[in-house]
Amino acid sequence: QGVGKSSLAKELAEYAKLGDEEQKIKGCIFLSGKFDKLKLSQPFSPIASAFNKYCEWLSSSDERNSVAEKVSSSLKLALGQEAYALAKVIPNLSNIIGAQPEVDESESDSVEDAQKRLRYLLSQFVEVISRSHDKPLVLFMDDLQWADSASIALLKQILLVFGSSSRCGNDQLFLLGCCSETEKDHDLWNMLHSIHDFGVNTTKIELDFLEKETVNLMISRKLNMLPRLTRTLAEIVYHKTKGNPFFVSQLMVELSKEGLLRPSLSRCRWVWDGEKIQERGLPDDVVSFLTATLNRLPSDVLSAMCSLSCFGSCSDRSLVGLEKELGLSLSDPLDHAVAEGFLKKKDGQFHFVDDRVKESAYSLMKPEERCLHHFNYGLALCSVAKRNDDDGLFLIAVGQINLGGPNAVTDAKEATAVANHNLLAGKKARGMSDFVSAYWFYDYGISYLKKGHWNTDYDLSLALYDGAALCAIIIGEHAGLSILTEQIMHFAKCIEDKLNIFDVSVRILLKRSNVSAAIDSSIEVLSNLGEDFPEEVTPDVVIHFIEETKEMLDGMTDEELINHKLMSDPNKLMTMKFLCTLSECLYIIRPSDQPVAVMKMVQQSLMHGMSPLSPLAFVSYGSFLAAMGNISEGYRFARIAKALLETVGSRGVAGAVICYSTQIMAYAEPVQSAIEFHVEGGKAAMKSGSMGYAMMNQVCYDTGSYWSGKKLGAVKSQLDRSMSLAKRNKHVVILMQLVPLYGSVSRMIGHPKSILSNSEADGDRGVDQMEKLGSDHWLDNPFHSKAHYFNKMYIGFMFRNYSDMKSAAEKYSNKAGAWIFVFSSSYQLFYEGLVSLWIGRNEEDNEWIAKGKNACRAIESLAETASKWNFEHKSMLLQAEEQYCDGNLEHAEPLYDSAVLSARQHHFLNEEALALELAGRFYLKTGRKKRSITYFSQAIEKYHEWEASAKAVILEKYMEELVAAS
Repeated sequence: QGVGKSSLAKELAEYAKLGDEEQKIKGCIFLSGKFDKLKLSQPFSPIASAFNKYCEWLSSSDERNSVAEKVSSSLKLALGQEAYALAKVIPNLSNIIGAQPEVDESESDSVEDAQKRLRYLLSQFVEVISRSHDKPLVLFMDDLQWADSASIALLKQILLVFGSSSRCGNDQLFLLGCCSETEKDHDLWNMLHSIHDFGVNTTKIELDFLEKETVNLMISRKLNMLPRLTRTLAEIVYHKTKGNPFFVSQLMVELSKEGLLRPSLSRCRWVWDGEKIQERGLPDDVVSFLTATLNRLPSDVLSAMCSLSCFGSCSDRSLVGLEKELGLSLSDPLDHAVAEGFLKKKDGQFHFVDDRVKESAYSLMKPEERCLHHFNYGLALCSVAKRNDDDGLFLIAVGQINLGGPNAVTDAKEATAVANHNLLAGKKARGMSDFVSAYWFYDYGISYLKKGHWNTDYDLSLALYDGAALCAIIIGEHAGLSILTEQIMHFAKCIEDKLNIFDVSVRILLKRSNVSAAIDSSIEVLSNLGEDFPEEVTPDVVIHFIEETKEMLDGMTDEELINHKLMSDPNKLMTMKFLCTLSECLYIIRPSDQPVAVMKMVQQSLMHGMSPLSPLAFVSYGSFLAAMGNISEGYRFARIAKALLETVGSRGVAGAVICYSTQIMAYAEPVQSAIEFHVEGGKAAMKSGSMGYAMMNQVCYDTGSYWSGKKLGAVKSQLDRSMSLAKRNKHVVILMQLVPLYGSVSRMIGHPKSILSNSEADGDRGVDQMEKLGSDHWLDNPFHSKAHYFNKMYIGFMFRNYSDMKSAAEKYSNKAGAWIFVFSSSYQLFYEGLVSLWIGRNEEDNEWIAKGKNACRAIESLAETASKWNFEHKSMLLQAEEQYCDGNLEHAEPLYDSAVLSARQHHFLNEEALALELAGRFYLKTGRKKRSITYFSQAIEKYHEWEASAKAVILEKYMEELVAAS
């Protein structure tokens, strides 16, 4: 410490802001924030403070109106209504985007991961403002060694965003940070040692104490003397300070005050008494030296500096509040400290010139004095904050009270008042999605409760424990969570008071991957709420619930459903919450039971009103209807679900609803345009902090891109990003779904070396990767196993590896389908039909032929009832193969040509190439080799156009052999 890190950064700032006209350098927008040891309960605060100052600067001048308007429109375009949520942590943003509309505060708890949501919003804010200026944005963060884990996570996300942007030519952000040495288990250390993963260019500058010659040069410049004349003084100073730059500066000032270093008028230069300086005793460290120096200040000045040190490195509106509320005289004494060189004053605020000065002032108070100062200052500021309705000051005030702690409390009444202050502070912090601070407030609030508080202050106790438990699971504070849970379960008076902790308990089980126990707990809670779940779910039970739901919906128009009454009963809202959790759990290990949970959610919505979870219920219902063959009704409820997102304000489930509804829309609308809604779904999920559904939308988008014929180079790039993101977030379930597709894409392109391993990236390698991730039994899940065996079957078919294809087809065919309706089912059905007809034709096996014909009829039905665009060419190609299998060669010929033409018209480049290849193989097998070569040539051209290089090369070799044989 004291080596000049902050000073160096500030010098850089002054230079960078000015720019250089001769070099045509425009300068920069410089934002800064400082972390503080005394403000660890306020995550994001230094970063948000820097952004708040930026917004104040941007909105304070008419000259910057155009930039402010650009920031406003870009934020609203990128974040929609979520832009207003940022105003809670960046208050001055409201001067740019306008006043915040009314928002249901209860929604903050429905967000899956509020910390991730806030990180996403803030990183998007940085990206928007960096693109809104014609000069770079510099974000300077000082004293990062005091940064909390939430702030480090935010900085990592900003680096990730700009690492991706810089590869696209956006180099508008420069992040500058200063820190002292940190422990290896500190989040900052981990970030610095993995910074190469973010794709950003980095420079590390290590500052150390000054060497003896540098100290001499520093002193010679300060005294305006030649270095040879100051060398004797420099040697003494270096010996006493060990070359610490700040210690050197402070010692020089102190020597001057003591007269040991003084100007000589007769000699016209500085002179010093070397022997006396050498004999002068000094503490071993700069803090002790400063403490001794500060003790010589007048008592009122020293007292004011001690008061200031209680609030960190600088003053704010807290100082004004204290002066007014407690009648303290602080400004004049602090001005005296400025004159003495211990403080700086800028824009009416006092700043310690260095953290060592602050630490020295703070250390002058005895521990018990510090506690009383913090406590009394906090109580005084609470009164000021409440009178002025100042939330920011209120949080600072309660933080001061807590630094004083329970030992500063004088009586039971005061203890209850302080506990209530913490309860209110926790609620306000939760409203800002600051769950780390909220937990800190709730936890401290509990510490002020007196013995027997569950009897004397039941409501206050329940609210504090409930709030702390909710925050604990969000921030991963598992050690304290079990204690909180036990207390509520033991002392809560009724089932309603235990519901929140039941919810927390189920979420703990899910985080521990104990899905079966989470299902049992959810069913038990639902039973206590009067909603029983069948002990055994058979297909007949599922059909019964679906038919029952249909009857309840019968006659209701879309408009009536969208404008249906809202649910208000707290128990029913909690019932919906547990049904939703149960549905998600069943999807993982008992997917055949899931429809019952969904039907119950729909029925609850119809009987008791729409809840924020109702859109998810209706889109799932639509998915089940579509899976049963009624695509038009499924499509209808998908649209209703998206409309309900607006009417019931379902931020938390928006990503999921858009994901599922888009999968249904992909049947009814051109798939190439429909899948673009997954981009919207990914953004909606990120805004709610739901990384799972953000990734699920990305998986669906990547998958849809491949099967709709998008160029494979672009698909491969998308998959690379998706795989890296899933691996970085340790999202094993998403990786399970990506790996088989990634293997197929790599094989088609011809990339044997891949992100998965150092060998061939096929489905088997994908299984190896999953085993390394600790998911030995992932094939037990029907969705993942179907994807795995389907991709093995598909690759065998495309590369004409008959034995591998048949083996995978047999395993794939034995896998039962699921109720959930996804677009992948259609192309799986299509290729299963082609494979079955090939096997049946090759082995004269009527069972396989029948399976192929069934697939043909099903795709024909989709072409007629769902979308001609997506399914006409598939239907024609299957019919051609069917006619070929039946020996109706004359009927097969025009169907192949029609399939090629339809695929071309509807922009399915992949299946245009496939239709040409299969036509070529048809003509070859029927003795028309010359014509087959024509079709093969066209197929090769289309495969190259699709960028399926490996497939094209193999077909080229095959054709060359045919020509040679001719």
